Amino acid sequence: MAWFGGSYEGAEDVAIWTATRGPGGAWTPPTQAAKVHRAASYNGKNLKHNGPYSRSEPARRGGEPHWNPVLWCGDAGTDANGGGDGAYHGECAGDVILYFKMGWKIPFWESFSTRSRDGGETWSTPSDFVRGDHGGRGPVKNKPVVLADGTWAAPASLEGAMGRVRKQWRSFVDFSQDQGRTWRPGPAVFPADGGGVIQPTVWESAPGHLHMLMRSSRGRQMHVMRSDSHDGGRTWSPPRRTRLPNNNSGLDVAYLPGSGTLVLAYNHVMNTDSRSPMRLAISEDNGETWGVFHDTDTEKGSVRAGHEYSYPACVPWPKDSAEEGVSVSYTWHRRRMAFFSVSLQELKAMSKPLNLEDAAPGA
Repeated sequence: MAWFGGSYEGAEDVAIWTATRGPGGAWTPPTQAAKVHRAASYNGKNLKHNGPYSRSEPARRGGEPHWNPVLWCGDAGTDANGGGDGAYHGECAGDVILYFKMGWKIPFWESFSTRSRDGGETWSTPSDFVRGDHGGRGPVKNKPVVLADGTWAAPASLEGAMGRVRKQWRSFVDFSQDQGRTWRPGPAVFPADGGGVIQPTVWESAPGHLHMLMRSSRGRQMHVMRSDSHDGGRTWSPPRRTRLPNNNSGLDVAYLPGSGTLVLAYNHVMNTDSRSPMRLAISEDNGETWGVFHDTDTEKGSVRAGHEYSYPACVPWPKDSAEEGVSVSYTWHRRRMAFFSVSLQELKAMSKPLNLEDAAPGA
């Protein structure tokens, strides 16, 4: 499991932390996996339009804040749509890869990656995901997937101004055909009528058929947004609204290739000051409908007061497991990390019919 932690979100001491769950279910103590310190003339906290760093404030000794870690089992031996975002489950045939962002302002985030060859006990020195890039390339929140042709597909997004041009939030997919050595960004996906979409989660339902669900910023009537590609990600359909509510917060989907089932982890609410409940919804028709659900945490509270269950990572069990299932991790009141692992059979048994009319904006 990986998370970012420090004094508060965006503080200079925020680093990337990891813990590993043993066969008996016990977790190791948190370990700092990544904290990049570099000689920068200016720390960029007060940004100007003319570049990523401001000359109004000297560099600080604590470094720059780190964000949005994504753990992934990157070897080609993993099944399509598999990996290890948030909750490393099973053994990697190759390296465990940890992607993360760094920077003071989101439009000028830089992407880094580090690798572990011993199951997460030690990590290599972080390196640039794409050298010289600002804004954030590669996995922005959710796991990459390995496509049927072996291509790595990393769900990505960009936020805010780029130079003097104000741009809406937009999603895209970064593709690698050489197991992560080089990357090519796909086309941007965003609504034509305003609003924005970020932090996509991606799956491949059949060779060349890719789909993404996205976080939305469309006011008080927000819903999860969806886009589809039928040419391997070269083109994408205009985003369309699903019936699932969204509160401008993160989500993640796990595709279970044996049955074709989707399990989506998200907040079933529209109110942006609420990130509860944390819900697992099940779809058996490639995400067109969501029939049943189970809530893992339901206590109500205000995001402003730090009461939330948010930013889930939802990971399919390894393909060599005796049965299909998912492992889910998420923020618990911004003080701890929660972990929930369940077989698909058990999840269906504890689920109940999903009512899509119970997530009013004030809920």
